[in-house]
Amino acid sequence: MTSAADIRAARARTKQTQSEFGERFGVSRWTIALWEEEGPPAAGPARLLLDRILIELKGQPNATTDSMDAGTR
Repeated sequence: MTSAADIRAARARTKQTQSEFGERFGVSRWTIALWEEEGPPAAGPARLLLDRILIELKGQPNATTDSMDAGTR
């Protein structure tokens, strides 16, 4: 099961702020902060979104904002 620590670690791997991380996935900084403090939602659309976020990041273990944006500049 995904924990608040897992979410913090995923964001830390991207080297993004909560605002940047939230913007990347279409959620607010407040949502990211809530997930990092209280843990992920148990079910529903927010949980599905979080699962997709973590799957995407799993494919980029050493992701940085530069390497992710390199192909879009």
